Amino acid sequence: MPNEIALLLQWNGPCADLQHYKVLPVVEGFVLLMVNSVDIYAADYALTMCNIKREYLSLTNVREIPRFRDQSTLKNSEMATGMIPEKAIKKQTEAILHALNMTLYAETLKELTGQLPLPNSGDILMTRYTLSTGHELAKSYLLNFFHSLSDTFEVREEPYVLFRNAQDPYAPVTAMDRVAYNIVAEVKGELFPDEIIIVGAHFDSTSQIPYERAPGAVDDGSGTAAVLVMARALSDTIQGLSKKPMRTVRFVLFSGEEQGILGSKAYVQGQLQRTPQRVVAAILMDMISYSQRHFGMKVEGTRDPLNRKLMHGLKSNAKQYAPNLSVEMTTNSFGSDHVSFQRAGIPAVLAIELDDTIYPNYHRSTDVFNEHNVNIQQCHDIIRAILSTVIHIAERGIAS
Repeated sequence: MPNEIALLLQWNGPCADLQHYKVLPVVEGFVLLMVNSVDIYAADYALTMCNIKREYLSLTNVREIPRFRDQSTLKNSEMATGMIPEKAIKKQTEAILHALNMTLYAETLKELTGQLPLPNSGDILMTRYTLSTGHELAKSYLLNFFHSLSDTFEVREEPYVLFRNAQDPYAPVTAMDRVAYNIVAEVKGELFPDEIIIVGAHFDSTSQIPYERAPGAVDDGSGTAAVLVMARALSDTIQGLSKKPMRTVRFVLFSGEEQGILGSKAYVQGQLQRTPQRVVAAILMDMISYSQRHFGMKVEGTRDPLNRKLMHGLKSNAKQYAPNLSVEMTTNSFGSDHVSFQRAGIPAVLAIELDDTIYPNYHRSTDVFNEHNVNIQQCHDIIRAILSTVIHIAERGIAS
């Protein structure tokens, strides 16, 4: 049975000799030409007739074609693993980072914390505590935001049982059980849709009076708003470049974190285990805005080799795209949603502010949006570091 092969090419424009082949845009100047292995020689001839350069050429199963078994026939040996040239990724990354809107970030964070009314309903979100009525308001607000993105995004709410009233965990869910929701929005990958990069945060909050007032600006409105503006930037760039990522990028907002990372635990044990898809990396944010002593980010991972690659990749991208940001790394992971993924063997890290342990309004009703609690520039730099890492993994994979 013929194998489908992806040829990565520098693109000069349409050519009649290639009209019968499937051409997928990658970034400006590059395309993927999809052909069957039995047609490889005809495709090679067509490329010659079209005067299309083959300097950047990759085959997803290169070793199965006799002519290309010797990787030295390729200009760049890394192309043989199906990777996109670094300069092409950099151009795409810069376009997405340019689309980041920090005015939208501040506005969104104010809406999440009750300083501005919610745009569709006019309600004031006093709390996002998972067991409160604010949970439903927050859920609707987040769904509306994601639905406002381009139609390349698939949006859904995923219910899970927060607490069971029945002792039997397999008993049917009833009205006596407490059900909460995770919110998901994703862009399917152009070439590898079953390989997923997750970007997430927890949207619930708590305080000493959680049912009445729990604004949660830093914990974790700062991470939630970051997820939203990243999704908006990716959406706007997809529309502008007419190019989707190679792998699926999935934005997930969890509830139940303050009850013991219950939302992410249910997500990993439930939804992910019921699908054939594979999460290649997960980057979570929890408290990214407070900056008193330090201007920076701590990356929590594990000693697993792939997890270390993810940690170092994030630090490297921070150095390139957010050079003023101090970055520290630790393998002492605890206390937030990244742990649910790590326990399942998924490469996952947490991005958190360096001053998290000295934040004076932690789990207090005074965790509000103001200049003392929220350093917009630090949020901006952390978002740039994470989003550039997500794009790099989406285009080249975590092992690159």
